[in-house]
Amino acid sequence: MKKQLLAIVIIASIFIFTSASYETPADSRIGYNAPGFAVENDESAVELQSMRGKYVLVSFWSSTDAESRIANITYDRVARNHKELSFVAVNYDPSEAVYGEIVKIDNLRVGAQFHDSEGSASKIYKAYRLDEGYCAMLISPEGKIVAINPSEETIETYIG
Repeated sequence: MKKQLLAIVIIASIFIFTSASYETPADSRIGYNAPGFAVENDESAVELQSMRGKYVLVSFWSSTDAESRIANITYDRVARNHKELSFVAVNYDPSEAVYGEIVKIDNLRVGAQFHDSEGSASKIYKAYRLDEGYCAMLISPEGKIVAINPSEETIETYIG
């Protein structure tokens, strides 16, 4: 009986530890699973993991960074024209009031714009290595990052 139990434990251990279900670790580089996050504003809440199944464009921006602000405006317009593309923009302005005014001035969709009040101390900021600069990422339906700072043409190539 002891031998049978030992054999069962060994076989079960082999199956458990040699499982073929390997998942790419999360990282903010192309080819890796995008780090998960959840954000909310007065109009909506978004959890990145719940958006699997379609392409997602995530934009990290600040009005103090002109390049990222211009890119965010462009990405907002691209997403409006492609219903099969989900869009989430996370803002890092020091002042939420300034952020709110910029959203109005730039005519951005409020439901897609979120302010991360924790700034550079936030988990999102650290997970996406935003200390290296604001950026945008195109994430595949499987959750992998397929492009960083994609052009409109690149986005259209992926979403068809």
